[in-house]
Amino acid sequence: MSSTALFVALPAALAWFSLLARFGFDMKREKHPTQMWGYFFWSIVPFAVVALMWASQEGVDLTGRNIVLGIVGAALGATGLIWTGHLIQGPAKTEEPKPQTSQPAAQNSIGNISGNSGIITQDQKGDNR
Repeated sequence: MSSTALFVALPAALAWFSLLARFGFDMKREKHPTQMWGYFFWSIVPFAVVALMWASQEGVDLTGRNIVLGIVGAALGATGLIWTGHLIQGPAKTEEPKPQTSQPAAQNSIGNISGNSGIITQDQKGDNR
């Protein structure tokens, strides 16, 4: 395979990665882990294609090829399996719980005690001397 194809494919993979990784971090901020891992997985796929294009060239060092393919494959496999786990579990369980809305002050046998400066007297008779 020609090295000129790598000069085109590598910048395209970098642009694809930066776009999808940014969307992944947006999903992380919005607390959507399933979509986040999907974006991270698909942002690494072009690097896997470029790594395979590079590894198929003649004269590539065996150790360098194994290291590059191992790192890219580990990242692709890790994000893919995490994403698959979230897909299998379902969106209801993977979404982080939303904070509850504030409830009005609870009424008890004493009454609403939210504005009493911390002094509660119940069934008090006299001045306790």
